[in-house]
Amino acid sequence: MHTRIRKFNTRTTYPEQKLDNDLCQTVVAQGRMVFVRGQVGQDLDSSLSVGVGDAEAQAEQAMSNIKLLLSEAGATLEQICKVTIYLTLVDDRITDISFQGSGCAISTASASILTETLKGKTRKEAEEIFEDFHSLVTGQPVKSGGAALGKLAVFSGVCEFPVRVKCASLAWHTLHSALEGSPAVASSE
Repeated sequence: MHTRIRKFNTRTTYPEQKLDNDLCQTVVAQGRMVFVRGQVGQDLDSSLSVGVGDAEAQAEQAMSNIKLLLSEAGATLEQICKVTIYLTLVDDRITDISFQGSGCAISTASASILTETLKGKTRKEAEEIFEDFHSLVTGQPVKSGGAALGKLAVFSGVCEFPVRVKCASLAWHTLHSALEGSPAVASSE
């Protein structure tokens, strides 16, 4: 089941294209996932272009559109999470690691402590810490007893809030995917 928000038809929106397609700006799927159509510097209500020739004004309008569309879907910008992990492996050891991303405080803190914890660790040690961390945040027994988790132990209460498990584990799934050499985008699903 899904809900379509701000429906429109290309026949009226883009008459010069001579298309007749029913589209929408936002879809809420399964009552919890929100998909927002790519946005540009155009006012959603008037369809007028904003900031022609001014990249900053166009970006501000696009972000304003996203914020509005999320609000109409019952969501906020704070619920968007994206994490990119950069790491250097030399002789199977993580010699450098950093992250770039946006999201809630839990996802950002988790990514930050991940980079701090894993620098200097071997691939095998990183995978073991990933497994321990995943067990910790999902409320499962931690195989190693948790000694290697260090500051990560602060996330032990996350298991009581299932929706936040995804926030805490996103950077870890991203790392896990990178260590496996997967080119695919990682997900905490």
